[in-house]
Amino acid sequence: MNNSLHSFMESLIDYAGLFPPSELPFDDAISNYKLYFSSSDSWILNRFICPISKLNNLLPHLSDFTAEKPLHLSVLLTGNFQDDTYINKFHEELSTIKTFEDQYGDVCKIKSLEAKIDTQNNNLNDILNILSTSIESLDNSVEIFLEPIITDFSTISNQISTSNIKNIQLKLRCGGIVPEAFPSSKTIASALSFCKKNNVKLKFTAGLHHPIRHFDEEIGTKMHGFVNVFGSALLFYTGIIDETNLIEALEDENPHNFAFKNTSFSWKNNSLPVNAIVDLREEALLSYGSCSFNEPRDDLKDLGWM
Repeated sequence: MNNSLHSFMESLIDYAGLFPPSELPFDDAISNYKLYFSSSDSWILNRFICPISKLNNLLPHLSDFTAEKPLHLSVLLTGNFQDDTYINKFHEELSTIKTFEDQYGDVCKIKSLEAKIDTQNNNLNDILNILSTSIESLDNSVEIFLEPIITDFSTISNQISTSNIKNIQLKLRCGGIVPEAFPSSKTIASALSFCKKNNVKLKFTAGLHHPIRHFDEEIGTKMHGFVNVFGSALLFYTGIIDETNLIEALEDENPHNFAFKNTSFSWKNNSLPVNAIVDLREEALLSYGSCSFNEPRDDLKDLGWM
């Protein structure tokens, strides 16, 4: 395997087996995660995404993890940050998380939180500051990923930047189980541009089961590819391609236009060295949630990249 693919894929997939379209029973989902966690491809795996309502379902499984090899979680909060009422609910959920951490934090590390947010709220700045201050009571490395509607990335990324908030990042939804859930390449490019401009970290979710963009017969629409999304974003963030080329790369359905070499990743004639991949994956383009671990991995093998 080439160094560029390893750097590109390392800790890329947050396993979301509890969510559609897989929507597995809890024990099946966490058992899958444990299988992947102990496999030779565990370096691709990042966090297990768990709704806060199901934290206690983890208890029978925690004996399979250790302080040296703990379970890393991203906890999905309930509701939508849209008013003061939900802020009260957030504090209740934060208390639940703290209690869980105090009891099981030696073998289970809560690394991030995820929630939806209504950016049209007049108190957006106040809400962001409350969130930022509140999660500081957890481990210093914990961040919260907020998911606005995709057309609001400008508003919220600008506000995060203006307020100089470091522990709030954004989540971009790239698909779902109906055609309407898939944003256009232009819309994704716009969200990437706002996050780059405002220096806001980004994770992705949904619709990225396969490396290369393609038409899905079952859903009846074009599905974005995770190599398209991350590869084009990496090149765009480093200034190697502009926004026009970014959209072109997002829509490229020819896998032969993408190449993983030992020292670089490239799309067409645009190359990025491995060290730049490592830096941006750590600092800007973090991971994506997928209800499948096997499909991305198997597709990479079928393409001869892994």
